[in-house]
Amino acid sequence: MKIYWLIILFFSFNYTSAQNGFKIGLNISDYIINETTFNGSNHESIFGPYLGYFNDWNLNGKSNGESYFSLGYEICISAKGSLLKDFITYSEVTPSEITDTSDVKKFFYYIELPHLVKFHYALTDRVKLEMDVGGAFSLLVLYGTKTLEHSNPNYSRNETNFFFVPNLGEIPTSFIDYSLVGGLGIYYDDILFNVRYTTGLVQVYTNTTLSTLTLTVGYKI
Repeated sequence: MKIYWLIILFFSFNYTSAQNGFKIGLNISDYIINETTFNGSNHESIFGPYLGYFNDWNLNGKSNGESYFSLGYEICISAKGSLLKDFITYSEVTPSEITDTSDVKKFFYYIELPHLVKFHYALTDRVKLEMDVGGAFSLLVLYGTKTLEHSNPNYSRNETNFFFVPNLGEIPTSFIDYSLVGGLGIYYDDILFNVRYTTGLVQVYTNTTLSTLTLTVGYKI
């Protein structure tokens, strides 16, 4: 019986389309490693593109339009990863023999579906503050490795693999991720400037998750 009351309460809100549009930006991402295999000095952040579409629906608002809550839904392409410094590669024939010491970039391209609760507050007639919190489902569609610098000139770790060919390369632990999301933005007329932090809850490799700082510019259509 409780579920019916929740459904009635959900649809009792005055839903109206708030805004929708496109955004483009930059990801700054890195591994969060919960093990002593790596230490904090030998993995660094990398930069990747972010491209998305957003759609918000009002939950409620003041009669003067100064503030309201909304539900935000997005679909985006998001590139993440990490740079591993002095990454050691061992021989497959003699496991104790070091084949190469290199700087290796690990990259992951996701299709992400953020779902957010947003709070908007009008600072002036043209400037509006936006805060959002929620989560994001992510599907890994492409991943790979790129060797940037290595001690052995005859060794390379350049690979790019799509998710539907999982038998190639170093296979991630999971092709689906779920993340916690929090962000802050400023609307100036129809232009949005936003900064958002995302922390993954699913391990991309053993004892390894991803954290991402995303900087975007959007336009409301």
